[in-house]
Amino acid sequence: MPALLTPTNYSQASRKASRSLLAFSAAGAALLMVAGATTTASASDRHLSATSTITLTEEDYYFVGAGPIHSYLNTVFSNFMKLHPNIVIKRTIIPPSNYLTKVEDEVGASALPDVLMLDNPDLPYFAEYGVLTPLASLGPTAISTLEPPQAAEASFNGTAYAYPLYTNTIALFYNTDMLKSAGLQPPTTWAQLLTDAKTLTTPAHYGIAFSGQTGPGQNVWQFEPFLWSNGGSLTQLTSPQSVQALTLWAELAKEKAVSPDVSTWGQVQPEQYFADFKAAMMVNGPWFISTLNAVKGLHFGITEIPVNTPGQAVVPPIGGELWTIPKSNAATEKAAFELLNYMASPTVDEQLSLAEGDVPTVKAALAAWQPKAGPLMQPFLEELLHGRARTSVLGTNYPAVETVVGNAIESALLGKQTPSQAFASAQQQVQKTILG
Repeated sequence: MPALLTPTNYSQASRKASRSLLAFSAAGAALLMVAGATTTASASDRHLSATSTITLTEEDYYFVGAGPIHSYLNTVFSNFMKLHPNIVIKRTIIPPSNYLTKVEDEVGASALPDVLMLDNPDLPYFAEYGVLTPLASLGPTAISTLEPPQAAEASFNGTAYAYPLYTNTIALFYNTDMLKSAGLQPPTTWAQLLTDAKTLTTPAHYGIAFSGQTGPGQNVWQFEPFLWSNGGSLTQLTSPQSVQALTLWAELAKEKAVSPDVSTWGQVQPEQYFADFKAAMMVNGPWFISTLNAVKGLHFGITEIPVNTPGQAVVPPIGGELWTIPKSNAATEKAAFELLNYMASPTVDEQLSLAEGDVPTVKAALAAWQPKAGPLMQPFLEELLHGRARTSVLGTNYPAVETVVGNAIESALLGKQTPSQAFASAQQQVQKTILG
């Protein structure tokens, strides 16, 4: 049995949790329970015998502050139960900050739910524990084909354990008025990004904002598109391509084109600065689009992450949640599989993706999703063509390596070490982690 789990990178949980937890805390909300998604079932359900009814327990972290996805999941579960009157869904919502701890406890107590949502980097741990059901053992999935990155994030050691219903990544947001006033176009290369960020830095605002904080789903998550697009690697940090990527970030800090507090910033602070007109550009994800659209007087666009050399493809990390079926019994696993197949139907997946502000992974859902999602989602869609699952190379070592690399990034941003020195030190630690 592997070592005890530790909280890992929330591509989506971390980037939404920090802003949503404010709402959760302010509301003084307690743990939410939704039985049968609305605690009601159709009249035909009420007379079913206990032996003919299957109750599925489900866990996710989409509470009220998570946005439309919170209530839409209730709708999905309710609609599914109408089609399957012998299946009742009992939904449990756990705050993101406690989610993995709760799931770990359930593993130890052999009390996992029947349907479990996980952030995608966490899958290898639970698959290695042997508590998840291989999907192939349950029958053909409703997702007939997946792009290689999505297939990789949903698998462990070549076995598929999850449904990746929707996905996301990060891109470059820019204030169109500020760029226009400075006579600039959105940057496409690192050289342009550095020059533009310096030009756009004034006493009123910084040129750019991004997450420089060490931690799950923070600076490494935002650094990876720069690293990977340039041919760098989390396991080959001393390569010229890797050092070049960190040098760009260090230069942005050295030139004061980003706040001196950047090393303490998660993913919420850049959005706050951008929304308050204190940053002309920021690196962030589509989950902030609806919030920014509501800011009076803010006009913004989104473009792909700039690359070092023209012609390079942006290689971003894949974010998003995975839906898994923990091991239980044949009847329950079959019912859970029916639920996930229903959630993977094109119409449902399209609406789930819109509610979550993500890109559907079900190809048949894309045509209807795209016009509703709008042009601001196009850069994310383009980037995801070359997306990479963060655990595809490192597997269960990803969280430990993420911490090591995150500390090196922080050191370079603060000027404590040069990029070369920071990554040289980190390389030794990464090697020890990989070799055990």
